[in-house]
Amino acid sequence: MTPKTGQPINSKVLAAVQSLSVSVDKRFAAADSRSNEIMEAIHVFAESIDRRFDAVDKRFDKLEGRLGKVESGMSGMVTKDFLETRLQKFQTTMVTKDYLDTKLANLEGNLIVLTRKEDQKLHTLVDILHDKNVIDDNDVRRVERLEPFAR
Repeated sequence: MTPKTGQPINSKVLAAVQSLSVSVDKRFAAADSRSNEIMEAIHVFAESIDRRFDAVDKRFDKLEGRLGKVESGMSGMVTKDFLETRLQKFQTTMVTKDYLDTKLANLEGNLIVLTRKEDQKLHTLVDILHDKNVIDDNDVRRVERLEPFAR
């Protein structure tokens, strides 16, 4: 210190600053070392993530290829909407058992009426032929046994 002012001498201040500078340098070196360790760990982690993303990308590429094959194979397949439309058309034109039973009963009745008319014509013809002595009584009986509605 200077005797008059009581302040330290420049050399002492300089030595103290240098000592402080060395101490700060050591602290920064330790911080740099820790920072480098952290940066190295981040770098290793980033490389690991990159490898995993590359593997995921490869899997997606394979899936896209497989999906493309499936899509191209489906081009000739029938869609759900198409099937539903066809089923609806089929249901609207499909006959029910009751409807079919009624129609068959009507057809059976019509066939019976027509057969009876033909039977009457046959009887009339047999009677005419018998009256004109073209056929005898035995022939009349034989014809009458053949008919659907025997007398």
